[in-house]
Amino acid sequence: MQPFQLVQAIVATAVLCVSGCAQIPVAQLGQYRQAFSQAQEASEKVLLDYDQALKDARTFLRSRQAPALPAAPYPLTWNEALNSLEARVPDDIEARRLALKVVADYNEVLTQLAEGKTVDEVKAGASGLVSSIDKFVSVTKGAGIPGLSAITSIISTFVEYLEKARLREEFVQAIEKGSPIVEKIIDALIADIGTHYDARATLLNRERLRTVAAMRTVSETTARIAAQHNIPAADLDKLQKEVNDKLAVARSEIQTLPVKITGGGATSLEYSPVAKAQVEDEQRELARLGGLYVENLNAMKSLTSMLDQYRRLLQKTQSSLRALAKALKEPADVATSADELLGIAFSLRRDLEDLRTARANR
Repeated sequence: MQPFQLVQAIVATAVLCVSGCAQIPVAQLGQYRQAFSQAQEASEKVLLDYDQALKDARTFLRSRQAPALPAAPYPLTWNEALNSLEARVPDDIEARRLALKVVADYNEVLTQLAEGKTVDEVKAGASGLVSSIDKFVSVTKGAGIPGLSAITSIISTFVEYLEKARLREEFVQAIEKGSPIVEKIIDALIADIGTHYDARATLLNRERLRTVAAMRTVSETTARIAAQHNIPAADLDKLQKEVNDKLAVARSEIQTLPVKITGGGATSLEYSPVAKAQVEDEQRELARLGGLYVENLNAMKSLTSMLDQYRRLLQKTQSSLRALAKALKEPADVATSADELLGIAFSLRRDLEDLRTARANR
């Protein structure tokens, strides 16, 4: 069951509702379903990253709003406990997942109708769709997600049609009325990508600024150690080059480049093995921070690409929904569309893996 089986759903509608329309080859339809299955798997991973980004963002906000005196780690009265339970943050990701589940179950009923299943089998599928809608409405009303929350006010009419349907033709009519709702769900999910990007970008930006500040501190510490010791000119030149080479990855954010490293001269402390070890430690730390800076930039690139691929998957689903509805009298080339979706899904999984690797190395 995949939310991206919308094209399959429209094919089913075409078969049922238009006399004389062309049949979709079973083999090609199978390829399409396989492609959407992989697309759905990719979308679930996007939602998992979204979930983690929202949790990290909330943790960050709580840390910035910490009270002057530490609060008790648990409610001290029953009324406080009840208020805490009632004020729990809605599961935003569950609302989004259930939105996709509604589309998936909608497609399942369409598939049953297209395959000529019995009325009892279609009725069972419709019951599952109604159940998914009920769960979606229950969770989404409290989540306050723009787009999705608005859908809860119009989806009840669709449920009524499904619950009243008894004959095959009535189920077909009910499913037809669900098509605009499916499109609105996809519209809302596309618009929602911006919130995912904003949450993750804010966290990555915070990490990048901390890394740059730490790089400055390390370079200043190295310069201070050098200024306190009588370092040979050759060693001093080498150290200065090493410091500036390591800082170069953040050149656009470190305005003081090149950093000048000067020794203390003949009257300063001897450049002892202990002092050398301190400098080497600072250089190792600077190299580590430079690596984190590069990984941060790569994580941002992967995030942008991942969400763009996700957006393309959803848009492809929408465009197929519209295009296939018009191409009812000739076979749709679903194999070509399946190949395209497989390619997008693969690119999305690759970007997800890059983002996961970057986060794991921090």
